[in-house]
Amino acid sequence: MSIPGSARPTSSALLVGIGLLFVLEVLFFTYLRNSLGPYWSPVVLYGLSLGLCLLTARAVLDFRFEWPAVVPSARPRLGAAVALTLISGLITAPVVRKLVAQFVVSTIGNSSDIVPALQVYVTRFLGPDAVYRPITLLGYTFLPNYPPLQWLPFVPAELLGVDYRAWAFGLLLLALLFTYQWRLVRLGLPLGEWLLKAVLPVLVVHFVVLTDKSMFGLTVESLIIGYYCVLAAGTLSGKPWLKALGWYCVCCRAFLWCSGCRSTDCCCSGKIRGGAGSRRGWPWAACCSCWARFCSTTPLFFCGPNSKTWVLPRANGSTLTPWLPWPCPCTCSTVWDWRPGFMIWTAHSPSESPACK
Repeated sequence: MSIPGSARPTSSALLVGIGLLFVLEVLFFTYLRNSLGPYWSPVVLYGLSLGLCLLTARAVLDFRFEWPAVVPSARPRLGAAVALTLISGLITAPVVRKLVAQFVVSTIGNSSDIVPALQVYVTRFLGPDAVYRPITLLGYTFLPNYPPLQWLPFVPAELLGVDYRAWAFGLLLLALLFTYQWRLVRLGLPLGEWLLKAVLPVLVVHFVVLTDKSMFGLTVESLIIGYYCVLAAGTLSGKPWLKALGWYCVCCRAFLWCSGCRSTDCCCSGKIRGGAGSRRGWPWAACCSCWARFCSTTPLFFCGPNSKTWVLPRANGSTLTPWLPWPCPCTCSTVWDWRPGFMIWTAHSPSESPACK
C-alpha cells in the first residue's frame, strides 16, 4: 500500500501511525471533546493534528503530489461516491432537521445572532437596499462585519424558503462530493482502500453533528467547513485558478476581516503564484489575486451610492480593554477605501478617544 504522490511503498508502521492519529483526532473533536479540560484538550487536539500532518508529509517527502488522469474504471466508483453522499444526507439530515426545529429562528437570538443577522444581510440585498449599514437587531445596534461570501450563498435559500442551517449543511455535502469524493475516485486506489476512505467522511460528518449540536443548530458553520474543503482541493490542484479559488474562499470568509490586511494578501498571493509553477500560471494567479479578492471581500458594491466615502460609525471597543495598555475603552472606526479588497483598521490613541475624555 502506498500514499498517493509517493513513488515508493509506504511502511506499515507509518500507515498505522497515520491511521491512529486520525482516529484520535476525530475522537477529540467529537466524543472526547473537552475530556481533558479546557486547557489540555485543545493542546492535545493541536498536537494530534500536527503529528498527523507531519507523518503524512513524511510519507510523500520529496515527491510532488499530482492527481492521476481519470481512468474508465473510475466511473462506477463515481456513481458510488454520489450514492454515499446521498446516504450521508439521509442519515444525518434528520438530526439537522431536529436541531433546526429545536432552535427556532424567532427565539434563537437568545443564544446566537448569526442566523438573524444573515437574514438581514440577505433581505437587504434582495430589497434592494444598502447591505453594509448599521443593523438594529435583538435590542442592540451593531456594525455589519460579514464579508459577502458569508451571506451571498444564502440568497437562494431565502428565495426558496429553506432554512439557512439546512442549506449550509447541504452545501457542505456538495463540497465534500466535488472536493473529496470526486478526487478520491481519480486516485485509482484498490477497492477496499477506496471504500474505506469514501465512507470515512460519511461517518465523521454524522458523528460531528451528533456531538456538536449547537454548531449545526445555532450557526451556519457547515458552509465554512465546505470552504476549507475547497481550500484543500485547490491546494492539491495543478491549476492556478483552482488554487486561487481555494485560498480566497477561505481567506475571504474564514479569516473574516483579518484577510483584509496586506500581509495576508501577500502570503496567500505568494502561495498561489508559487504553486502555479509554470510561466503560464502567473497571469491566472495575478488576475485571481486581484479580482477574486476584490469581488469577494469588498462590500462597496452593496453600500449604496456614497460607497467611496463610506465610513462606519465609531463603535465602542470596551471588550478590548483587558488587552490594552490603558484602563479606558478604545473607540475604533472602520474605514473602507477603493482599492481591491484592502481595508484600513484605525484604533484611536487614548488622548484621541472620546471615552477617555
